[in-house]
Amino acid sequence: MQLDKTSRMNIDADTEFYNYRDKLFFNIFSYIPHDSIAEFVNKYSSLLVRKVSYTKGGTWTAYPPNSNKKKIVTHSIQFESHPFISFNFRKVSLEINNSEFEEDIQTQDLKILLDFWNKQESITFFHTLCDKLEGLTTQKKSQVIDERYMAEFKVKKDLTNDGISLVLWPNSFVNDDYGLLIYPDASRIHFRT
Repeated sequence: MQLDKTSRMNIDADTEFYNYRDKLFFNIFSYIPHDSIAEFVNKYSSLLVRKVSYTKGGTWTAYPPNSNKKKIVTHSIQFESHPFISFNFRKVSLEINNSEFEEDIQTQDLKILLDFWNKQESITFFHTLCDKLEGLTTQKKSQVIDERYMAEFKVKKDLTNDGISLVLWPNSFVNDDYGLLIYPDASRIHFRT
């Protein structure tokens, strides 16, 4: 079976989006994380494939009801720059939110936080990133509410994990600093109609 020209172009565009999102997230989704985060992601997340060892016959543990051994934990690593984005950020953070129970780690959420030196730089970067993502995706929603800039991009209409969400907001109303949250999925933002 041979694909027509439009189908091949759609596959290429999808691949370009996934590659770009992977670079934004330090190559986590290709399971070859950037050297700067490899140890951190391997230690504090369930995002990478791990070798599982089994004992003969297997083992399991049953915890009593109402056990408080499960914890919700946020792990964060910070940088002065992003390895794949050439821009003068104040700070770059990768945050991983887990549900942790004994030795079991289940990653619930992943996000990048980019801190900027001032409002104008942050808005310029936000629009540059939106323009890039708009060229790689088929759907876009955006809105500005009370100094918060929000945008979502999707590759496929019905799949929330085939997208990206951006939220730009003032870190402080005293200073002129802004932060941009980047999530590796869509349908996080509730847009006003």
